[in-house]
Amino acid sequence: MSLSQLLWVAAAAAVSMAFAGWWYMKREEPVQGRVPAAILRGAALFLILAGALLPVLGGTEGREGGLALLVDRSVSMRLPVSPGDSSRMRAAAHRAGEIAAELVLAFGGAVSEVGVEGLSRLEADGKRSRLTSALDAARLAGADSVVVITDGELDDREEARLTAERLELGLRELRVASPVSRLGIRDVAAPLRVRAGDTARVAVEIVAGGELRDTLAVRHSFEVQLSGPGGPMASARVAVPDPGHGLRVILPLVPRPTAAAGEWRPYTVELNAEADPYATTTSRRLWVLVTPVTRGAVLVSVEPDWEPRFLLPVLRQAVPGGAVGYLRLAPARFVRMGTDPRGVQAEPTVRRQVASSDVLVIQGSPDELPEWLRAEAGRHPRLLFLARGAGAVPGSELAVGKQLEGEWYPFGPPPSPVAGYMAGIDVGTLPPVTRLRGLTGASGWSPLSVRRDRRGSEHPLATATIHGRRRVVLVLAEGTWRWGARYGPSRRLYRSLYTSLAGWLSERAVGVPVVLADRWPEAGSPVLWRIAPGVRDLSISVLDGEGREAWSGTVPEPDSAVAGPILKPGEAHFTAAGRVGDRRFTVERPFTVVGPLAELLPRVVELPLTVPAPERTGAPEGSGGRKPVWPFALAALLLCAEWIWRRHIGLR
Repeated sequence: MSLSQLLWVAAAAAVSMAFAGWWYMKREEPVQGRVPAAILRGAALFLILAGALLPVLGGTEGREGGLALLVDRSVSMRLPVSPGDSSRMRAAAHRAGEIAAELVLAFGGAVSEVGVEGLSRLEADGKRSRLTSALDAARLAGADSVVVITDGELDDREEARLTAERLELGLRELRVASPVSRLGIRDVAAPLRVRAGDTARVAVEIVAGGELRDTLAVRHSFEVQLSGPGGPMASARVAVPDPGHGLRVILPLVPRPTAAAGEWRPYTVELNAEADPYATTTSRRLWVLVTPVTRGAVLVSVEPDWEPRFLLPVLRQAVPGGAVGYLRLAPARFVRMGTDPRGVQAEPTVRRQVASSDVLVIQGSPDELPEWLRAEAGRHPRLLFLARGAGAVPGSELAVGKQLEGEWYPFGPPPSPVAGYMAGIDVGTLPPVTRLRGLTGASGWSPLSVRRDRRGSEHPLATATIHGRRRVVLVLAEGTWRWGARYGPSRRLYRSLYTSLAGWLSERAVGVPVVLADRWPEAGSPVLWRIAPGVRDLSISVLDGEGREAWSGTVPEPDSAVAGPILKPGEAHFTAAGRVGDRRFTVERPFTVVGPLAELLPRVVELPLTVPAPERTGAPEGSGGRKPVWPFALAALLLCAEWIWRRHIGLR
């Protein structure tokens, strides 16, 4: 407390007691007991006048205006100070022992108070390097300056600087890591399911770290490699980005054929050894479900017109595996469509193609199909039927009715799973379809509507339904090929219509009741599964990389998510079994548990934080601007006591 503050306190005491004595001796009635009342009022007035200059209670007097030491305990502090050196955490404990601080806090997750002697036992397990909350804690404890011991890889560097300025905290950053130029894999995007023989894209996002002035000029390029069970599959050599920048590398993934219905295979994306001397994030393993080779679509036209000529090229692009078309010339003779037709094909050849297809497209009258084609249409899981006459569609509850009167123009599209494909196309200038037939039976959603004479009643151009695991699309209009023969909106609508229908048919409709919420579960956090609606009697077991059971649990009525065990980094495998309605299911898949990737990724190393402590004016020395509360609370109690005593001695 300064001399001026001491003089103010003394003056406040003198004025308070003089005023209280004068009041009770001159203004009040001369009753016995006035002296205690005067003392109570004088003490209360003194606390009101000088309370702001009195010390703060709570045992923080020794810390007010003192130094706090903030030590980073994030996972990156496990890394060496420099390649081949001791850990950063050990170096931080050594540096902390050289600094005399009244308060030592560890940050990197939850902020905790530790002694300097406890730093040698402190684990570097924080998942984030956030400093801001530690600054708040130090200020609340009364510190007016802090020293931060870290490796320089802070998540909230600018936010921490602004917080220190707002709290009027002096801040100085001490580094315990030598800046090293590093490269790391931030993310890998790849399909979870790939058909054997198809070419999938694996997108690898790479980030560079180090000092901003270091342009990694020593290494001009590095290699990214994709490996599978059989060895290297693809690689690319790319230029090294500057620190703080990243790049995206695309690698092709072509799985080898598989005899099984679905096989989980491990693939590894890795950088060459020179990319990072610490090798913390230079490799990422992903599991991909490889399914049998795609067989594409087969179009069989029993009553040919111009439609197959325009539809087949669309199917070749829309259906994985392409498409082939056959036109019937005689009851047992077909010709293959295309620029290089292979002559007349016998019926057994076409039957084999139809039986092995992923999508079956039939053009004709339902009642005039060959028996073998009717049977295939009745059991095929993906059917696109172009009606050319009346009759019941095989294997469905749909039936084609008689031809409808009038001219039918396209209108819409109505809300449907494929409406987005046709959004923004002006259908007002398109010609009408040549014929439109009615529909009976249980219909589904329609991709496009048609309207009689542009202003009359609406009718679906086609209808799509799901029967168990079968998907069926019935096109009730003839002559849509006229749209494909034109340019502009007509051709765009034709391609969008059949592309969307072929995509809806060829997509796998089998839902997985239990899936991992994260492709790479993180060590230290529970493994999460997303659960589909309607799942009951769910049981999940997890095996570690050596095949030992690491966890198991049973949930009779699970919510939308189920939390499992906390696993260590490495390979694992889970099996989930349960019931959806009357059907039982089993889901199995391997997965990889990773460490705290975000904390170990290479980062930009900027200049150390430095915030000078501001000069404090008008505040008690060593108080850091904090005002005591207790004098004013005590003053209120004294005034209450005075009032009670006045009543006791007969004063108002």
